[in-house]
Amino acid sequence: MRAAGQSVPQRVGGAEGAGTASAEGAGAARDGPAQEDLDEEAAPKKRKVIAKRCLCDLDWCQAEVEGGRWLSHGLPHHDVDLCLAWLRVLCKFMPEEDRTQRAEKAASNGLRVHTSHFRNRDKKWAGAQLRLRVGEDLGRPVMPKRNRVSSVPSKQGEELKEEDFTLDGDAGAGPRRKKSSASATFVSPPGRETGGALGGRDFLAGSGASHPSGGAGESSGARGTFGLTPNKARAVAGIHRVVASAPALHRDTDEEKVDAHLATLARGFEAATLEARRLREEINAKQVEIDDLKRQVRESWRAREDLVQERDSARRESESLRRESEESRKESEAAVNDLRRHGNKLAFKKLLPVAQGGDEEVRKNARQLTGFSSAEAFVAMWNVLNHDGAAERMKTWHGAQSVRADAERKLAEHSRPNAVVTPWEDIFFYWWFVVKTGVDHSVASFMFGIEPSTASRKFVSMTCFQDDFWRAQFPKPSLERIQATTPADYLKVYRTKNLVCIIDCKEIFTATPAEMMAQRALWSDYKQHCTVKFVSAITPAGAALWCSDAFPGRISDTDICQVSGFLDLMQKGDACAADRGFDQVAHPLAKKGCSLIHPPKRLPGKRDAATGKRDPLPFTAEDVEETSAQANLRIHIERAYAAACKFNYVAGELKLDAVDMISRIFRVVFLCSVNFHKPLRAASAARNGL
Repeated sequence: MRAAGQSVPQRVGGAEGAGTASAEGAGAARDGPAQEDLDEEAAPKKRKVIAKRCLCDLDWCQAEVEGGRWLSHGLPHHDVDLCLAWLRVLCKFMPEEDRTQRAEKAASNGLRVHTSHFRNRDKKWAGAQLRLRVGEDLGRPVMPKRNRVSSVPSKQGEELKEEDFTLDGDAGAGPRRKKSSASATFVSPPGRETGGALGGRDFLAGSGASHPSGGAGESSGARGTFGLTPNKARAVAGIHRVVASAPALHRDTDEEKVDAHLATLARGFEAATLEARRLREEINAKQVEIDDLKRQVRESWRAREDLVQERDSARRESESLRRESEESRKESEAAVNDLRRHGNKLAFKKLLPVAQGGDEEVRKNARQLTGFSSAEAFVAMWNVLNHDGAAERMKTWHGAQSVRADAERKLAEHSRPNAVVTPWEDIFFYWWFVVKTGVDHSVASFMFGIEPSTASRKFVSMTCFQDDFWRAQFPKPSLERIQATTPADYLKVYRTKNLVCIIDCKEIFTATPAEMMAQRALWSDYKQHCTVKFVSAITPAGAALWCSDAFPGRISDTDICQVSGFLDLMQKGDACAADRGFDQVAHPLAKKGCSLIHPPKRLPGKRDAATGKRDPLPFTAEDVEETSAQANLRIHIERAYAAACKFNYVAGELKLDAVDMISRIFRVVFLCSVNFHKPLRAASAARNGL
């Protein structure tokens, strides 16, 4: 046997070794023959012939050898423990004493293992030699398998693909390829042919050394892989033998240790019992919480069903109002068509009693022509407007020149002495006719017998005059007056005596402007259309209190309350009711010493770990009841808007040339339609059959 660190050339197939082979021995095998080998080549000696026989003595392995497919790897004879481990795998039925003897004499006996016992992933090409990977490269010791797990390569440098043969080891059975194969292409060293088959001298020369590293190294494979000394490695590898040969008496001698271990187990069991009891208590507490949540969910569902019923009721009421508006529009159109058919010219005097020269047909259609309940109510409204001749002294608007200092002199110079003067009561009738029916000025002026240009100027003048007049006629009542007329149900729901108004917003559709900036300003995300927006207020008794100017539909509810002048309407100590969308208005109101009452909002819940969002918590039964109660009282401002929208001029889509006057027109319509008609609460009670 050669000394440590020398290369042992063989005629048969060699192996680079298991994972515990030494690094120096592997380097010696890769770097070429040692000096002693060169001396042997200079003086040829008789080489020792190793028998072609695998250590395992299995039938399929012997068939491989007899079939000429002999490629082997030597036992790791410099590492007795690893050699003994190989023998335990390959010689399963060999007595342990024989294994130990053969492992200690492995270097002198020249025991070989066929390459089919090793997986291809544990092999590599080192030039023309097929070697086993060393432990430093593989990270684990290379162990053979008792069954056949690979085949002999047919060519030098052939790609080594992972294989898996049958456990029976049938010599005629082919390999079963695994789906995932770890393969790598190896390049043959320079000067060697890779296309030819392994055989002859070249094949035998590539057999490698007789131990896994390709030669003896300075340390064992166990030390290279695990950092163990040979003695420690032997102790670790011999545990199985020691335990198997130990007498049974050793297992029962130390009774104190057994008792201590049992005491430890008892303490652990007691601790586990306490922990289980604690977990059971937590589970019971969680179950109580779950039952409470289930109860709240059931209550929420019942409240939701109530809200759905209320919503359906509100929808039916809204549909009823829409049908009434549609019927009113059709009646107005029918009245207009009837007037066109008969060719009668409309005038204010036709609304007077028949004894005073009135027309019975016009008086009968007064609601469709003016929007008022009767001709008498419309005439009475004109008398209020023209008190002490205020309306007859109105100045006609003639554009920008009307506001100059010398406007009257300029108009007198250019006036026509023979021009037909239209009475202001006819213009009053004309104004409400246009607003109610929504017809164009060209059609309305023809029906009244007025020039279109004159009708347009008079319409603007009447709009401005009525806006200023009716705003002065409907100031904000005092707090005592409002409290005296506030119904009892408001005090019960809102729980305050200082509630002075209910506010909400209204949007009117407009035509889409061509300019992009104007279109962006008018666009409403809520209506998905170009709109103008108002904010209005009514008293708890149902009277119209205030209406703002028109603002672009893009403005929010909070912003319109701050810039429209609504805050100036409120005084210290006043309270206001609104929808939950106005919750941010509470901050500017609080600065004035006022308060805002709105339905409760859903509180944010726990943050979702997946989406990062907070899902709102469900409403409690009390929140649902409070929301429903406030909605039943806040609906009156929606009825006020519905009464105003019975006038087709503000109910349809506005033309862009009418947007500049819509603020004054809508305010006049809102104040008069609410305050000069049936009270909202009385109309609601009559509609509900109360």
